[in-house]
Amino acid sequence: MECEEQTADECTALGGTNLGTGTCDPNPCASPPPAGDIQCCRIDNGVSECDEETADECTADGGTNLGAGTCDPSPCTP
Repeated sequence: MECEEQTADECTALGGTNLGTGTCDPNPCASPPPAGDIQCCRIDNGVSECDEETADECTADGGTNLGAGTCDPSPCTP
């Protein structure tokens, strides 16, 4: 889903859902991860990154399972 900063009237006219005042960073419209996915943190090329995947995939990849949630914003420490 896409987030755009608009007036309430503009949002309604375009068939959107007004979430009130705020910004689009992080995107409040982001789709939730598929059921069963967790936040998985791992180091890739020296950089901490977050992936939404199953707990089994995270373990197989050597990641750290942070439980249910999204990676926007990333819960992984830099």
